[in-house]
Amino acid sequence: LWDANKAGYVVKKGEKIPLTIGITDNAGQPQVGVSIKFYRGLSNFRNAPGSSTNDTLAESYTLLEPVSPASDAVTQKYNLSPTYWYGTTDSNGKVQLNVSQDSTTGLKTEFYAVIVDNNVSTEGVGGIFTVLTSPDVDTAFRWGHMPETVEGPDGVTYTRPKLQSEVPSGVGFYNKNNEYWAHPTAVQAQTAGATGCDPTYQPLLSDLQALYNKYPNTELETTYGLPLSSGRNWWAVDLSSTGQYQSLNLSTGTSNATTSSTTMQMQACRTTPHAPQPATIELTSSVFDEAGQYV
Repeated sequence: LWDANKAGYVVKKGEKIPLTIGITDNAGQPQVGVSIKFYRGLSNFRNAPGSSTNDTLAESYTLLEPVSPASDAVTQKYNLSPTYWYGTTDSNGKVQLNVSQDSTTGLKTEFYAVIVDNNVSTEGVGGIFTVLTSPDVDTAFRWGHMPETVEGPDGVTYTRPKLQSEVPSGVGFYNKNNEYWAHPTAVQAQTAGATGCDPTYQPLLSDLQALYNKYPNTELETTYGLPLSSGRNWWAVDLSSTGQYQSLNLSTGTSNATTSSTTMQMQACRTTPHAPQPATIELTSSVFDEAGQYV
């Protein structure tokens, strides 16, 4: 649970963080029946696109469940000031608690304990509740655990989509599930070095169709946390027979083609390059006349 790099206990949304408050005297002996109060601080984003760095809405509420001594669970909020829970140490000089944040959007919350009689306090202990819909990267806006890869059909593996902060400058973004996802134009997707995924690693339309068939409807979002939307497609690297840019909606399975080079869509990326696509076509004859260019 403890992650020194993140300075907190890390669990997934829906899981609980067990906390133990221990009271001892100067000789290190457990102190029984000591009154303590437990409270939480603000819930903070990992990063924030705006000026606000914290969340006081319902998704930030935490549930406190006293385990020993046992008592009723309580919801703790933080707005302008903390709310306190009061308890008493057990026969081992301890209070054991579980805390959870089941509506979290991927937040970090500090927890504190104080001895009531003398106001001796612990340092804050960070609790991080991660979400599937954010990747675990330093530039993400929320704390997340999105898998780094998606297992596609036919042995093809895809990387998770990249955040705008992970790709070269000039690429737009799509705001979904509290993250800014890279949202390249058609011409950027076709340009090596422009999006962090060169064309040889981008899927063909048939690859995207096979991926959708393996994970129909919204399964890619529920299983891997991918930012799907009925209004957003994913680029295919191959052009249509009429030279149009092709894309597929990974939540509906419908395809689209456009002549607009400035249209923006999401981008999938393979971990291995696909076979080179034919780039030229030639028609010849065994009686070809090189000088006259006719047969």
